Amino acid sequence: MDVHQLLGILGFSLVLWWMYKGFLKQPTSYNDYIDRATLYDAVLLNKNKAKDILKDALTLQSLSNIEKASINLEIGFIEFKQMEYESAVTYFDTAFELISQEKFLYNKKYIDVIKAYIYAHQKEKSN
Repeated sequence: MDVHQLLGILGFSLVLWWMYKGFLKQPTSYNDYIDRATLYDAVLLNKNKAKDILKDALTLQSLSNIEKASINLEIGFIEFKQMEYESAVTYFDTAFELISQEKFLYNKKYIDVIKAYIYAHQKEKSN
């Protein structure tokens, strides 16, 4: 077996693993749901399916408040991209309520949060 055949087998194995993890394996953890939603949103460009996956993730009993907030933010970002500003800010509000007592790092995507509040005519919350 030469190097090209070995690389072909490895590549094929990686594709099979990716398909299994992305489409067949039932997600059971926060990371599984995030990975699956990212696959649908970023790779397959199916934002509605990504949103559904994230909403399913919110039913996990094992989630911490930071994980719940992160999922709500991600749903809000999808809603924002779809210009559903009122819905986006509802998810952002929920996320901020969940982490009001937690420390979290700044992310430049939060600029979209501010824009969503402005576009949803809730400028007072954008400050």
